[in-house]
Amino acid sequence: MQSRFTLYCVLALLCLAGPGHAAGPATVAVVDFTSSARTDLVRTIPDLLIDELVNTGQFDIVEREKLDAIRTEQNFQASGLVGSNVAALGAMAGADYLVTGSIIDIGTRVDKVSAYGTTTYTAYHRLHIGVKFLDVKTGKVVLSTKKKAERKQIGRASRSGYNAPIFAEMASSLVRRVVGKVKRNSERFQPSGPAQPQLVSVSIDSQPAGADVEIDGVFYGNAGGEFAIEPGLHQIRVSLSGHKPWEKKVMIRQPMSFTARLSEDVEVQRLEITTD
Repeated sequence: MQSRFTLYCVLALLCLAGPGHAAGPATVAVVDFTSSARTDLVRTIPDLLIDELVNTGQFDIVEREKLDAIRTEQNFQASGLVGSNVAALGAMAGADYLVTGSIIDIGTRVDKVSAYGTTTYTAYHRLHIGVKFLDVKTGKVVLSTKKKAERKQIGRASRSGYNAPIFAEMASSLVRRVVGKVKRNSERFQPSGPAQPQLVSVSIDSQPAGADVEIDGVFYGNAGGEFAIEPGLHQIRVSLSGHKPWEKKVMIRQPMSFTARLSEDVEVQRLEITTD
């Protein structure tokens, strides 16, 4: 009877883990766009993109505040998010995909035509953006697209050139087209499950040799070897009896090595135990 019950349990677990068990949506982090021009659209467009991606029902989104905090702490620039930086930022944010973008071109040309005592102004507004979806695990581009929009405005209002509502409308239109392409290529975006960060090899020695190594309060072993550590900011403590501990916050992004030089604890040496 017990073996039959065990078999039922195993079959139930296989059903849950098998192909019929629906996977959750992929997690996406969207960073600010870059632009050579000074414009609020570098943040507006990502916000619009987040709304449209959420509405597809295919993605979970990393909160912008969380992403901004990680980028600030790690000193990641949007223009430098490639390769190992993508993997590190994405892993820290718990994302499967990282969305970056740029405003390739933005501007307004105003034509003035005077005839028969009247003057007519015509403004030609243009907006061109590029968007990339990068796989956090590999750093490779999963989808890349460029979209552009133009609007023509006639009348006295066009004299001032830049028109915020028109550019906002163009931005919304471009974002919808970008997300439309994402939906048509939905098979490229698969949730990876819990993010498995790439571990970094860190070699830690000590003088004197053989000191204890603790990372974020956890004992990892003795100095004189290599330790596999997740990328990010870590508190490393190296200690040895009779010596003052060596303790520092270390930013780990790539393989590195260092030696903790421990000084003797004078107070311990002065301690004398006497017996009658």
